[in-house]
Amino acid sequence: MKINHNIPALRTLNQLNKVNDKASKTMLRLSSGLRINSAADDAAGLAISQKMDTQVRGLQQANRNAMDGISMIQTAEGSYNEVHAMLQRMRELTVQAANGTYDDADKEAIKEEMLQLQEEIIAIQDRTEFNKKKLLNGSHDKYMLQVGANENQSMKIDGSDMNLDNVLTSFYGVGTEEVAITLGALPEGTTINVNGTITTIGTTPPAVSSYNVPANSMAMIKFPAGATPTTVGIGTTPVTNVSITEGEKLVLQTGPTAVTLADTGTAILAVDSKASIILPMPNENNKSFLDLSDNESADKALIRLDQAIETASKIRGKLGAYQNRLEHTVSNLGVSEENITASLSRIQDADMALEMANFTQQNILSQAATAMLAQANQRPQQILQLLQR
Repeated sequence: MKINHNIPALRTLNQLNKVNDKASKTMLRLSSGLRINSAADDAAGLAISQKMDTQVRGLQQANRNAMDGISMIQTAEGSYNEVHAMLQRMRELTVQAANGTYDDADKEAIKEEMLQLQEEIIAIQDRTEFNKKKLLNGSHDKYMLQVGANENQSMKIDGSDMNLDNVLTSFYGVGTEEVAITLGALPEGTTINVNGTITTIGTTPPAVSSYNVPANSMAMIKFPAGATPTTVGIGTTPVTNVSITEGEKLVLQTGPTAVTLADTGTAILAVDSKASIILPMPNENNKSFLDLSDNESADKALIRLDQAIETASKIRGKLGAYQNRLEHTVSNLGVSEENITASLSRIQDADMALEMANFTQQNILSQAATAMLAQANQRPQQILQLLQR
């Protein structure tokens, strides 16, 4: 028997410390709900769970992105719903004006309502926004939606699919042949949109640029703020002294008849019988676009309106297809998130029932080890019995 080193007490203390360490970890898991609270708990499991957690969080954000995309499309489609309704009303008025029971005053009243509807269609193009992004004026050639947790998992929405200019082109008239547009000395920043192909004038403007505009198509030129182009014309005939305010557009389009328009600070002249230059801005001087004076004119208006309605229907169909695709994307993201989260839970989350059973076991062992340590500390006192004899 030895008194300098109490080996049984040391052994008991060592076991007590091990039990208490396990109990501390178990209590941490019970309080946090996590099986892995540090890399020491499960180094490989921590690495795997962090990668899965990255995927889950990315999928959650991608889901929100897709929902935002649906909201953006619904905003555009809602505007087109109103455009559709106004075009249908304009066609109804045109059919009414074609009836021989109305005199000129009646037709002027009908034309005035149509002009107001036309103004509102163009106003909708300018006002329709989502998060301060204009949707219907062609200012964005595409919208990229990040609909996945990783790189190269995006979806493109073509901005031209929502551009209301497609409808306005059909409404303003139908061309019969290709027309050359000549642009001279355009200022830096001018944007030229010919049938959806967008060109921006850089730091060195070309002296003369020519574009061919096929039938049933449109070229749009948007000048920067305060810009005054030197020459704008169709073919070889220039139109000079053109003044454009900030954000305003010139629309050059093939058309069946020559048109002369005037607006405040702007002089616009038709140059031949096959083409015209127009501003997409209804005013008192462009009633020739809505000539309902006789049946022949009304028939031409009906043709243009039918084309505009058909174009609007096609655009709404594309928007609906985008929305349906995104709704399936949202559903798929939800399933992926659910399954990856389940795997993450199996790796990272604590089994509360198991941990509670372990804690009960460790608590009992801790109490037993404490009692045995007390007994081991009392054993050296037996040596006193030897000394007393």
